[in-house]
Amino acid sequence: MDSELVAVTYKHAPSERQTVWKQRAIGTALEKWEHEHPSDFEEVFYEYDTNWLVDIRVRTNGLGQYGWDTGFELSVEIDDELLSQVDVSDTYLKSLEQFVSAVQDELVAVVESEQEQSQFSSKEFAALMLYKREMVSENEAADALDVTVGTYRGKLGRIREKIAAAELTEQLLGEFEAHNERVRESSGYRAYGDLVSIHDAEDYPVSESDHGNQVRHHIQNIIDLLEHDNDAAYYDSVIERAQDRLEISYYRARYELERAIDKDLVVRDGNTVTRPE
Repeated sequence: MDSELVAVTYKHAPSERQTVWKQRAIGTALEKWEHEHPSDFEEVFYEYDTNWLVDIRVRTNGLGQYGWDTGFELSVEIDDELLSQVDVSDTYLKSLEQFVSAVQDELVAVVESEQEQSQFSSKEFAALMLYKREMVSENEAADALDVTVGTYRGKLGRIREKIAAAELTEQLLGEFEAHNERVRESSGYRAYGDLVSIHDAEDYPVSESDHGNQVRHHIQNIIDLLEHDNDAAYYDSVIERAQDRLEISYYRARYELERAIDKDLVVRDGNTVTRPE
């Protein structure tokens, strides 16, 4: 990821992310300087009773084919006002400039590292920042990346596909976490999908089949059972009474109760089942 793409990315990133990148870059540069350039480190940071204010700026050097800024340049600088208040030698200034240059290198490395850990190429990563930033037009984004609008749109298509894939992955992982949490709380209960082999296929209605109304009827009956216990009852007790009332097997009663839980029609907390408020 070259410095120009880093500059575009940094300029259009959320302010919170900019702060994280800046702090990491300064922190890493300080750690390296303290160990690799101890004398320069002591001179720059201990000779004068002041803290240097590091400012990261992004400039441009021209206009692109659509009339918007292009040629982004990253610049890490020390605040001139603070520097003017201290009488320092040329050697000191040179050391300070070297430190600022180190911070700039680390900033590029930090942003590049985050891009490499993402699912996006370097240009897609920069395009993502432009795409998500409000009030940035297609023409402005295309000029910032030095590409045509058509190329920019193509990158957005790939970005959207990768975002959708990431969202699906996150959703699946969330479902696994929720499932495993229910398993841990239920003394070894198995998800109803595991019970398919216990019964014939006809015993497991799907919404498109003639059994759809029967499923809704069973779930409603299970919910109604809670009314007789001030809207709360033990998990196993609900299953047993559902067996008797609906004249179905234990596994079928548990299956229907789990469907009600998954649909948020009833809520389970450990071994207690309640009606949602």
